[in-house]
Amino acid sequence: MLQALPYSRSIIESGNIKADALISIGASELNKHLRGGDIILPENKYPILRLSFDDVPLESYIDDKQNVWYGPNETDVIKALAFSKEIYQYNPDAFIAVHCEQGKSRSAAITLSILSQLAGKGKEEYIVLKLLKQDVDQQFCFNPLVIKIADRILNNSFALEIQLEKYCPRFITWKKYWKNKEV
Repeated sequence: MLQALPYSRSIIESGNIKADALISIGASELNKHLRGGDIILPENKYPILRLSFDDVPLESYIDDKQNVWYGPNETDVIKALAFSKEIYQYNPDAFIAVHCEQGKSRSAAITLSILSQLAGKGKEEYIVLKLLKQDVDQQFCFNPLVIKIADRILNNSFALEIQLEKYCPRFITWKKYWKNKEV
């Protein structure tokens, strides 16, 4: 069993997930009103790390309605990796639930980063395949900027990005979509 998995906001809010820790990824502070505000968590019995960034793989993006969206940055990924490392040092068998709004891009990318750090260098293909096996609905698309930042932090020569391009067509589609949006 994997020691971290991505989930949607609604699944976490239902209280049906048993976890030892939670990483909660919400919208950037300026866009919470567009996404229904902060998550309402079930009774708080475990450590929680709250991150706030939008599901854009760019530093910032202005949409057709002039809304400004803010993507992840290095600090977000460092916080997630440090949080998970601390949880696993305290409890090597811990399970971390990672959620974002839909449970398929931001949370999937942060989860993959955590699992890669936990497994160690050279295990990226194994981790990508293991996580994709959990994606029975084939929804994971992995935020490309989170993946790029994690590859840099983990110093693994773009191994996560390479393996995702090899095994996850949705990741390639998502990257191309955003590449066309860059200014």
